[in-house]
Amino acid sequence: MKTVLIITLSFRATTLIHIFQSWYLWVVGHPSVIWNAIISIIPIVISIIALKRSAARVEIVSDTQPEWIKMMLLDSGQSIINAEFGQLHLNFQALNSSGQDMGFFDLGIINDETGEELSYNTRAQFNPINGIDANNASSYQTFDGEIFTASIPESYSGIFPAHALTSLDLFIHTEAPLNRIKFTVKLAKRSFHWRYIWTREQRGNFRYHAKHLSGIRNVPKFPTEKYAELKQMSEKIKRTDKEDQ
Repeated sequence: MKTVLIITLSFRATTLIHIFQSWYLWVVGHPSVIWNAIISIIPIVISIIALKRSAARVEIVSDTQPEWIKMMLLDSGQSIINAEFGQLHLNFQALNSSGQDMGFFDLGIINDETGEELSYNTRAQFNPINGIDANNASSYQTFDGEIFTASIPESYSGIFPAHALTSLDLFIHTEAPLNRIKFTVKLAKRSFHWRYIWTREQRGNFRYHAKHLSGIRNVPKFPTEKYAELKQMSEKIKRTDKEDQ
């Protein structure tokens, strides 16, 4: 039995050696064919590398923490104040280092402890119904009295431009205490799928799926005293307006 096994292995080894020798002699005798094959492969490799480098790459680069603010300021000189529950501001920054624009959707803010989805201001909310469509918020004021320019998102979806940093100011509203918030966003990605591979119709099928990006931020302690003072000031202004009328 062992003898038969040894003979079989020797025969297979001899066959492999003959195949390798034949291949080697053919390569040596046809150098131009090999070089043509290499030259043909090089552009394909370069294309694959370029495609990989230009692939969509979006990452969240902001590490700023949320802060309670005094009010949002409108272009008209009016303000939006939430003295009862407060306004939380979070600067959201996404870097698109790829060579193509990337669409995003479902940009959301969630109470990380309860899972409740929180609302925030977008420019799409400013419309004739609430009377502030022509008074888009352009800045906000902190309790220190400083005023900063605001970049409010158009809606819950949009575009991250290629080779650019997108900075969005999210003004979050809540009716319950917050300790941690979680931001989430979905990126539209296109992937290639073979379908009906044995038919002549629709050899390939493109479909979209989502890539999720998220992060968690700690919320500072709610400044109860500051908002109490703001509420008193707001009520005083309302009384004065009524008396003037």
